[in-house]
Amino acid sequence: GEEDVDAAVPSPLWRPWRYAAGLTFGAAVSVKWSGGLGMLVAIVISLAWETSRRLRVDGTRGGAFGRALLQESFSLLVAFVMIPVIVYVVTYLPWLHHFDWKVSEFLEQQIRVARYHLFDLKTLAVDPETGALTPTHYGYSRPWTWLWMERPLTLTWQDEGPAIRYLLAIGNPIVFWGSFWSLPYLAFVRWRKRDWVAGFFLTAVMLQYLPWLLVARPQFFFYVAPFTPFLVLALVYMLRDLSDARLIVREPGGVVATDPETGRPAVSVWHPYRPIAWGVVATALGLFIWFWPVLTWQLISDERFKLIVWFPGWQ
Repeated sequence: GEEDVDAAVPSPLWRPWRYAAGLTFGAAVSVKWSGGLGMLVAIVISLAWETSRRLRVDGTRGGAFGRALLQESFSLLVAFVMIPVIVYVVTYLPWLHHFDWKVSEFLEQQIRVARYHLFDLKTLAVDPETGALTPTHYGYSRPWTWLWMERPLTLTWQDEGPAIRYLLAIGNPIVFWGSFWSLPYLAFVRWRKRDWVAGFFLTAVMLQYLPWLLVARPQFFFYVAPFTPFLVLALVYMLRDLSDARLIVREPGGVVATDPETGRPAVSVWHPYRPIAWGVVATALGLFIWFWPVLTWQLISDERFKLIVWFPGWQ
């Protein structure tokens, strides 16, 4: 009954960690508006968790979601809208003081930023060959190319004769290229096993990545920074399962052997794919060391630089 459902779920109003998360999201948005995508992730995940809690007691998915939405909406509104807005405005107090506390100036500033993010076309020019609007910034990168790192962002460089200093915002190829396997694997595990961890990692990546496809202005590779930790977690999740996988034991005739103690199909004692998982981790570490000079503005020879930047879009 409804009383059983309510008793099984903590009070929606007493969620201190949710409110603490709202504080951090407000700080994130005050630095860069794209932090708002993290709030979108938090709202979706929170509703999914609360629905799952009620589903165990309520028994119907529609009823559980409706109850979660009804009971949690106010708490979610406070945590992920009101608190972040308050934090955001507080960070503008020095700015407002400089402009003699003119709220109209503050609002106009927000409108200008919003227009820049959504509709700014000043950094576009008409390509004479195709007639299409093309970004003029040398470092622009189309969102659908981020995962294979077609064009990482060159932050600065300094030519010192036979040597060079180069600062490149680039991801680890194992993490980014590996996402073409790890993300579909998370989707499969979420669908097959209903594992909430896989769903959480996948949602965190998708909701912070896909919205960039809707933005008209030029984008840059460093926008991947907020969801890169979840790409790492997705890869780790897949490698963990690969490391723990075992082979099914078969009889000489090809029939699956049975474990006499459990009555289930017999599996190998050893983990045949564990060396592969460790090899991937070792390769990722090796590549991090390999790219270290262009991650930290080190002085390197031109020959070493050419070995580090593998593709024309990386320089």
